[in-house]
Amino acid sequence: MIKKALYILSFFICSIAVGQNRISYSQYMVNQGVFNPGFFNSEYILSGNIYYRKQWLGIEGAPTSKSFVAQYNIGDAHGLRLNIYQDDITVFKDLNFGLGYNWRTYTGESSMLSFGTLVDYGIYSAALGGVQTQVANDPAFTSLSSSYINVGAGAYWESYKVFMGLSAPYLFNNSKNEGLFNPDVLFNHVYFTAGVRVGDFKMQFFPTTMVKYVWGSPIQFDVNANFLYNYKFWYGVGYRNDNTIIPSVGMVLYEGLKLIYSYDIAILSNANHSAGSHEVTLGYSTSFYSGDQFGKRKYLTKRYNYKKQ
Repeated sequence: MIKKALYILSFFICSIAVGQNRISYSQYMVNQGVFNPGFFNSEYILSGNIYYRKQWLGIEGAPTSKSFVAQYNIGDAHGLRLNIYQDDITVFKDLNFGLGYNWRTYTGESSMLSFGTLVDYGIYSAALGGVQTQVANDPAFTSLSSSYINVGAGAYWESYKVFMGLSAPYLFNNSKNEGLFNPDVLFNHVYFTAGVRVGDFKMQFFPTTMVKYVWGSPIQFDVNANFLYNYKFWYGVGYRNDNTIIPSVGMVLYEGLKLIYSYDIAILSNANHSAGSHEVTLGYSTSFYSGDQFGKRKYLTKRYNYKKQ
């Protein structure tokens, strides 16, 4: 209970200061639909993934994030998206439902550009009434809930060898309940992603990066070296500039169904404060493996081998 109280206190302190309060995505290269409304999955008419992240292992009340993203393509140029997202930390919960639309156009025989927007409805709650305090029935610790609406936008470009994305999944800073809450708890973030594909045969190399920015906080960036072997097995390692090493493994389970797991390892000074984080993605045609290579079905990176049919 003492640890939980300390994390509640730290949440209030972070709310007073402008800071990064959207989660990090270690598997950003296979989950761009979570934070980029402009991401267009061009492989199948219907696609989707389930995403789970458990942070700070061994600490009671540590952040846990879950999401479900699905896209349905209408014709060759239009897509509809459903995003469901939940983030929990101690007694706080943020639940979001989003509906989006994106549109794409060809920029060449083997490249495309897409734009998208997402309307998001969120419910933010704090079960403060269940927290033990020295003062019985402390009015400052009354359970509360509020809702909000936000809008996101993004752009995404891909070719046979390269992808790039730029997005702001929440264009506005949402205001929450007064009292213990700072009026602006959830701040907008801007994400930039990029990557290239090297090689066409059994061993392929995918260097990628993501840069995340929010006003008032240092820029956060990830760099990753990812490998795909025999069109089926995925493994990689990444580094985040908050002193985190991120190994990952994955495989194609059945045609378009892919499973990827990663583990965040805190190093240097952060090793004293974090026991690591789990991250798992189960996706259907929404990750690195897909496409039709050399006339037969292979599991290459969708975003790298898209060609106009």
